[in-house]
Amino acid sequence: GYVCVFEADVLAGSAPQLLLIAKQSWMFRCVIAQLEKCLASMRKAWKEATDHTDARIQALNKSIRDHAGSVSVESELVSSVATGCASAALQSFLGQLRESGVRRWEKTVDTACNHIRTNVTGTLLPAAQS
Repeated sequence: GYVCVFEADVLAGSAPQLLLIAKQSWMFRCVIAQLEKCLASMRKAWKEATDHTDARIQALNKSIRDHAGSVSVESELVSSVATGCASAALQSFLGQLRESGVRRWEKTVDTACNHIRTNVTGTLLPAAQS
């Protein structure tokens, strides 16, 4: 521990400034705690979206391996975009995913992005500006 010795006259003359510093320190601590909660919430939302996306990409990768061997997900998607035709692997993946799966995937990612945007504009920016 530490022992501090202060002169009472010095402290008495500085009481308003010390009180202001204490109030500002407390407010700063509260803002930091709120930012930590906000960032944790944003991380959780983004992790859910990326986990969902990773699972879909893994399913596509498995479908590609089952149908085409060693072709990568990236080259499969580029080829489909360039030719306008979905390969058998991509058709199989989309058949398994179905429209409801695409909507659920879209909703998961969209919800995470909206959550992050709301937290940035509603919490992070005001805290940074204060």
